[in-house]
Amino acid sequence: MRVRQIYTDSPRRNFTYLIESDDGARVYNIDPYDARQIEELLAPEGRRVTHVVNTHEHGDHTQGNAGVYARYGCETLAHPGCRGRAPHQSQDLADGMLLKIEPGRALRVVYTPGHTFAHVCLLLEESGWATAIFSGDTLFNAGVGNCKQGGEPGALYETIQTSFGALDDGVRVYPGHEYMGTNLRFYLSLAPEDAFARQLLTEYERRAKAGDYPGTTLGVERRINAFLQLDSKILREAVQVRTGAQLPDDSPRELFLALRRLRDHWQDPAP
Repeated sequence: MRVRQIYTDSPRRNFTYLIESDDGARVYNIDPYDARQIEELLAPEGRRVTHVVNTHEHGDHTQGNAGVYARYGCETLAHPGCRGRAPHQSQDLADGMLLKIEPGRALRVVYTPGHTFAHVCLLLEESGWATAIFSGDTLFNAGVGNCKQGGEPGALYETIQTSFGALDDGVRVYPGHEYMGTNLRFYLSLAPEDAFARQLLTEYERRAKAGDYPGTTLGVERRINAFLQLDSKILREAVQVRTGAQLPDDSPRELFLALRRLRDHWQDPAP
């Protein structure tokens, strides 16, 4: 099996993904953006997309559907709420559904409302163990999705707690957008003394100049993602100072919601 993370160089810095069985019999394309980009990667090996999977209905995650379908005539899978908005949708995804890749490897559909109410993530399972998650616009490197276009922050909080909280630290995070630098700067604006996050930002900026975008695991996320550190006294106090609001010590939900509001209006100082 091979996983290819493809940076689309689009205005919203989208990632798209190819998950390929070793024999090429199944090629899943998650959130296609540019069909020509996909074809250029697969054609030299004689491979074809067999399934498109949309994490949700927003146009920057579905705009490649038509082109990929025209080239390969593949199945297109998405949440039932995407009907009419995910071009060529031919099958509905249900929570817990398994999409076979090859023997011992499959994608498990996880319903993850919050960014929208038609959002799913895909959990890669190998021999029954979760090894990676394709998180769309639910969880980003060092951040989470906004809820401005059909979502609700309280639902996103519940999703992050229930769908990600029990996963192992080693699970790799494959998000729908490349927002790592901006998200790290937001986190450091609240926790400026975090040496690990600052070192990671330096490494990110060095690699990003060459178009090499580093990823993370959930273990790393739990150290540098404000939305996964809801027991942090440092973050709670920083948010209270920034917003002037008093947050209950025993309410991680209220801290999450305050962080989401703060992030919605925060301006990245980097050019």
